[in-house]
Amino acid sequence: MLFNTMSPAHSTTATEVGGPNTYSAAPPFGEFFQLSMELNKDGRGDVRSEEPLHMPVPLSLSAPKLEPDPSAGPSTTKKERDTMSPDRTDDGSVIVSRREKSYLRNLYEDVSRMCERAPEARKSLLAKIFQTRCEIAKALECVRLELIDLHRNEERVRTVSKTNQDIKQAIEWAARQVQLIYQSEFLCPQDIYTLMELHTDLFVHSKQLELYQYELYHFVNGEDGSKASDGSGRGIGNLVITRQPFPKPLKQNTRAASSHEDPIEVILLTGARVPVVGCCVRAELVYEEYHQKGGNFIIQGGQKETDSRNRAVLTDIRFSKGTRLKMVRIQFVGQVSFQPKGQQPPITMTTESEPSCPFIIMTNESQWDYSEGILFQKDAFSNNDMSWVRFANLLQNHYMKATRQDPELPDRPLSLHDINYIHRLLFYGQETVSQKDFDSFWKWFGKVLQKIRHQKPFCQLWNKGLISGFVSKPEANELLQGQQAGAFLIRFSERAAGKLAIAYNRLSEETGKIETSHYLIAPHDKKETMTIPDFLGQCDSYVHFLLLKLDFQCDLNGPISSRIRGLVHKNEALVDYYTKKLIPAKGLEGYENTGNVTGGVSDALQRFT
Repeated sequence: MLFNTMSPAHSTTATEVGGPNTYSAAPPFGEFFQLSMELNKDGRGDVRSEEPLHMPVPLSLSAPKLEPDPSAGPSTTKKERDTMSPDRTDDGSVIVSRREKSYLRNLYEDVSRMCERAPEARKSLLAKIFQTRCEIAKALECVRLELIDLHRNEERVRTVSKTNQDIKQAIEWAARQVQLIYQSEFLCPQDIYTLMELHTDLFVHSKQLELYQYELYHFVNGEDGSKASDGSGRGIGNLVITRQPFPKPLKQNTRAASSHEDPIEVILLTGARVPVVGCCVRAELVYEEYHQKGGNFIIQGGQKETDSRNRAVLTDIRFSKGTRLKMVRIQFVGQVSFQPKGQQPPITMTTESEPSCPFIIMTNESQWDYSEGILFQKDAFSNNDMSWVRFANLLQNHYMKATRQDPELPDRPLSLHDINYIHRLLFYGQETVSQKDFDSFWKWFGKVLQKIRHQKPFCQLWNKGLISGFVSKPEANELLQGQQAGAFLIRFSERAAGKLAIAYNRLSEETGKIETSHYLIAPHDKKETMTIPDFLGQCDSYVHFLLLKLDFQCDLNGPISSRIRGLVHKNEALVDYYTKKLIPAKGLEGYENTGNVTGGVSDALQRFT
């Protein structure tokens, strides 16, 4: 159980919320789904178990009930469920017999089917989760008001305790639905970001409920909740990181959060009867490997007073030096001042947040490939393999961070075509992904992602769709079939990681027909560096970009021609990226002779066979 009604000893812990490998504020999104899966341990929540299991008391908080799927066959009705007389354990849980487990199976299967009927079912389910989140917030406010004016009335105490139990169940319900959505279908960046927000909100609500549970426990035992603390600030407040740009690598002496990312936001949650006067939060660094704080690490912009809503937003945190490719986390220490009634002066106590998601501080950008690979692997794996669907959603999230895109308004997400290409090329269509699979995947994809992120103006060309990218050689041939001479597309080489291959149509001198040729762009000589736009501008055989659709949603089973969105002349597309005036070069047609071209073009081209 996430919460026991009356005992603070059973309050939510970081391990219970985020799983045994979680060590963070709101648990890292890749590890978050232990939040509900922890309920399935020891036979207490696995709906497919053959042993008796515990089921939370049916919600009275109006948590949404799923409409039955007509194709699912007969299911237990509400009337039948209401007439059940289940036995309860001491903590209020219901012991569900094997005979009664059919309803639980139907509930689980209904949600799974809803996720499969995306995107309509996903929108419907998300709407119900948002509705539940709003009801949780309203219920927490009711509990707060009750606790402020709570008297030693057994009936009122019982009512507050029951409401707390209902809130706990609603949080559990919402967490399970988020988990099912995330693991059941490929999500666009907007939906992933929405689920991340829901995840954080559920975590914050659980920490707030923990404080109210603690306060109620001390009230029932004749203690003043505003004075109840074990010396570490527990019972007074919980410091929670609600927004962060991590996990990601960042460079020393640069802002931790760029303009398109969430800043670091910390909130102080307090009990209902705690009169907080103020709080100052201070950032500290924690080394992942040693679980020790970096005492001599200078963090610029890492201290701030909370505002009237007990929030502190740190927009300019910087780190003075690198971490030698070691993972670190940031933790906040809060000096909380509160003033119980009739006491002067205010009392000051210390409380700490749980550490953030991990990050690595680099000294230079050449370390990005390795650093991002370590963080991605940490986010994806604890000990077990994971499903391809869940891995693909994590991949989308890390890709969006790496390419510096706004997840709510992305320029170019990984499309379903891109995800399917990566699945076929690097995972051979497997349904699960292991750490060994990840290692071979990152050797190729890491170099591709670093090229998109760091090579100028490659990232701009990529986001505009001028680089097709994840297209195989046979697919390139099919896409260019029927197109005019001079049409071309640029894709990632499958055998030379991080390099580009150009597929283009040319008129054969021998047959008089249009044929498709392929070239690999080799590394440039450092003394004769030429950008991709300049190189394309001086090659007469490349005339029109063949542009592909960039939308996330696409028909994977449709004709390949449905992916084409048109042709655009290279000068129109690249006019803002040329670095010098272009002079048409002779001897380039067909690339049989490139000796007259300046800039080392002959060295930059190698026939790709």
